[in-house]
Amino acid sequence: MSKNFKVSTAGKTPRSLDYEPQIGDEVNDPIAGLQIVRRKVFDEVNNQIVIYLEQSPNLFP
Repeated sequence: MSKNFKVSTAGKTPRSLDYEPQIGDEVNDPIAGLQIVRRKVFDEVNNQIVIYLEQSPNLFP
């Protein structure tokens, strides 16, 4: 859990998360369904971590 950085998701609807998920973690999005973290990039300009999500192959969280 990171308390120093703001974690944002990249995509059509950017949103902030309260924690820093690791690569391979699954995030349940009420609109898009179950998403899996594929990449994490640190944005030095904004001092935040941006995560990139893909649709998870699992059906349920």
